[in-house]
Amino acid sequence: MIRRLPLVVAGVAALCVLIEDVRAQPARVLAQGSPALRPVRQMAVTFDDLPAVRVARGDPTALAAFTHRLLANFARRKVPVVGFVNEGKLTVPGEDLAGRQQRVGLLAKWVSAGFERGNHTYSHRSLNDLPIEEFEADVMRGEPTTATLMAGQGRRLRYFRQPFLQVGLDLRKRRAFESWLQARGYAVAPVTIDNDDYVGGWGISWTHHWEQAMGRPRTGSPDPPSRVSEAYEEGRQ
Repeated sequence: MIRRLPLVVAGVAALCVLIEDVRAQPARVLAQGSPALRPVRQMAVTFDDLPAVRVARGDPTALAAFTHRLLANFARRKVPVVGFVNEGKLTVPGEDLAGRQQRVGLLAKWVSAGFERGNHTYSHRSLNDLPIEEFEADVMRGEPTTATLMAGQGRRLRYFRQPFLQVGLDLRKRRAFESWLQARGYAVAPVTIDNDDYVGGWGISWTHHWEQAMGRPRTGSPDPPSRVSEAYEEGRQ
């Protein structure tokens, strides 16, 4: 899934999941506001559409160099990352077998670096547009290479993310698919902040919309990610 970013990197759109873990404490103690008892907030960074969407050049050699730099930064900063794979992107029209092997190698780099892989279906089709049996088949078709790479590191494929983040307009169909996923051992990876919430390249951000709704003046320029996070927290209160 190609999302609008100032730079779309390694074929992926960064998404975030915020998880709040509030330890149980007596109300009297919590009311005192001790810093040691404040909620612990964690952020998980996820990438869709691996092995790649687009960079300046989309050939396997350029993608390999870019992926190496990207993963090196994640490792250096200890960023927990999960990447969701469309195995249909491993085969590109006009490329030979060597090209496919190089693209598989991109996924191998993520796995060998210790990062989790997830299933994003084979062909990135929407559950809304396909019969459920066809969509389930596309999920299974998106498993073999990723699962094999994960097994080589003693891990299993366990996360799924819907293409376009579309969980299903028909509730009965949605629930049936969720039951099928669970039976197959998958957990659905949720999203709380999408890059559509921060479209810096267009000078627009989620913060601008929020401040406008609150009657605050807009700054007219893109907000830094830290301000987007602050505005998100304000919106939750």
